[in-house]
Amino acid sequence: VTKFPIRDTAGDIVGIGGFIADVSDRHRAEAALQAREQEFAAILENVPIAVFLKDRQSRFQRVNHQYESWAGVSQDQARGRTAVELFGPEHDEVGERSDDVVFERGQIVQFERPALLRRAGLEHVLVVKFPIRDAGGRISALGGFVLDVTARKRAEMALQESQAQLLESQRLGRTGYITSDMATNRVFWSETVFELRRMPHREWLGFEEAMEGIHPDDRAPYLAARNDAVREHRDFEIDVRVLRGDGSIGWEHAVSRPRYDAAGNF
Repeated sequence: VTKFPIRDTAGDIVGIGGFIADVSDRHRAEAALQAREQEFAAILENVPIAVFLKDRQSRFQRVNHQYESWAGVSQDQARGRTAVELFGPEHDEVGERSDDVVFERGQIVQFERPALLRRAGLEHVLVVKFPIRDAGGRISALGGFVLDVTARKRAEMALQESQAQLLESQRLGRTGYITSDMATNRVFWSETVFELRRMPHREWLGFEEAMEGIHPDDRAPYLAARNDAVREHRDFEIDVRVLRGDGSIGWEHAVSRPRYDAAGNF
């Protein structure tokens, strides 16, 4: 509702005029926007990952509850401050330099790092940062989230340690393993097989190329023993001479087990 005075020629107010505008659509739009903001806030505050929003100066504008819990800082403490101001200068090299990549190049940045946040059991995190653009397409802010990848990193480190121990035991025992993938016709050697055969490491060999490493007089007996074992679904053992990378000939004792898929195919 809008009202205004009506004046006579002398300038005296002699009446009131007005008009009424229907703003129902605007109020419905505002209510809908508010509902969406409430829904977004509910999601933001309940996702099990830390979420943050920064301005063009890399100052925090918003962090969610999970970020507060992991970082040990409140929304009020974080707002208007940079990561360096919150967590110290060690955060600068990876943290805020990655902000520059987002703002200057408009790229999504993703990296893993040891956790700087303050929660027991949180050791490794995955950080993802992305640009937020205004209606004109200009980058106006930076969004990001932090995921706890501690369990995965522990598993990876345990696997690496196990593989290192396996490699060391194979070297001490002068043993190795070979895997043949019949679907791709590729043969994979362990690191120790390359060492025993005195050959530079490669990712894989073709089956025919791998067979060339067996002495010509032993190839047919090896293939016959292998094919019989595959057909009869049993393990087999055989001694063969091998041609080493330095031109010498060595003996190897092979213990092999065929493997089959669910349909029984080799």
